[in-house]
Amino acid sequence: MMEYIISAHAKLRMEERGIPIDIIENVLATPDSIKDDAEDEDKKVYQKIVYLSEEKPYLVRIYVNTGREPNVVITGYITSKIEKYI
Repeated sequence: MMEYIISAHAKLRMEERGIPIDIIENVLATPDSIKDDAEDEDKKVYQKIVYLSEEKPYLVRIYVNTGREPNVVITGYITSKIEKYI
């Protein structure tokens, strides 16, 4: 598992968006995919499909600055538009 810290900005944004810390940890520990950020080569997007309710899947996307040690979680969000990002 990679070492990381969560920035204050990321904590605030993900709390506002209702993303619990256990989901963030799960995405970072076992992502379905890791994509390069188009704008910055030091950033990666960790993605995982999760079920917040038993019926509907959502995609959690966590942006991580991998150019720093330890890695820094920058922000994250949940979307139902899975096809757009997978």
